[in-house]
Amino acid sequence: MKRKLLRFLWVLFVAVVLPTVTRDARAGGAALEFAAPEALGVVHIDADELRKTRLMGEIEKEIRGDSEAKKTLEKLKAEAGLNPFKDISGVTVVFGADVLKRPNTPEFVAIIEGKFDEAKLLKMLSDADKGGPAPAPGSGPQTAPKVATKAHELKTGPNGPFYLLDKGRIALAFRGKKLIFGAAKLVARALEKHNPKAALAAVRAPVEGDMLWLAVKTNEDARSRLSMVGSDTLQTLSLGLSVPAGGKLQLHAHYGDPAQAAELGKALQDWLSTADKDAVVKQFGLTVLLSKVLVKVSQGDLDVHVELTEKDLDGVRKIITPMIH
Repeated sequence: MKRKLLRFLWVLFVAVVLPTVTRDARAGGAALEFAAPEALGVVHIDADELRKTRLMGEIEKEIRGDSEAKKTLEKLKAEAGLNPFKDISGVTVVFGADVLKRPNTPEFVAIIEGKFDEAKLLKMLSDADKGGPAPAPGSGPQTAPKVATKAHELKTGPNGPFYLLDKGRIALAFRGKKLIFGAAKLVARALEKHNPKAALAAVRAPVEGDMLWLAVKTNEDARSRLSMVGSDTLQTLSLGLSVPAGGKLQLHAHYGDPAQAAELGKALQDWLSTADKDAVVKQFGLTVLLSKVLVKVSQGDLDVHVELTEKDLDGVRKIITPMIH
């Protein structure tokens, strides 16, 4: 069961998140101009850097080796004329302020940049709603299709045209080379376009230029949940990842209460100083990896930095691979 769960999460990650990468990470415009001031956070990935690494080849191999992921790729190519490995050049995901309150609803907006055939994508949505495309003549016994319903509805708002899907809960819009979809109300806000230098730009600053970055500014709901782990004064969090010749991971957290940042930093440093004696650390061969973790605390800021060589990364791969297969 554990391996099945790990494999499911891995396939979900590589099939949905990693292939949808973006080339606009350094400028950040594509990411932040669609982030409303009330947005909780943004996730952004840089394709150019990812494609320079061995990781991209491993990701593609893993996806093509999974039957369900392979079927999805084939369906996209056949019905929508879309090859995610070639036609998609970027993705940004903006999370709404209520994403923690409504975990079962799509409280996000995804902005995907690439080559899209609007007519084919909309036709695929319509076919899916009707039970699939009509079988070719002479292809054998046919079952009665579902009652046809309108899969999408074209609307025109103050910021241009968009489509409503799923009884108005989801919205889809095309803007040049960008496809924007997500919760209808959040798409409407995203289409307004916001000042890319406002709100989350300052949060992103410590990790700007990394291959993958995450920027979050907490709200009252998030802080109430974080109180369970002693972080109820956490105000902003940024996470950056790059994998050039090796790998670099950096985390920057800012706390309203400097004492809380100091306490958490000390707890992490104390644990790292004795981690080599931890049974779980030994079991998974993480001693060398954890020895590379550097922790720094200063006036409410907690910084964690890890830099790995290519040899270190190979060691991580050897640990993870058996767990997901």
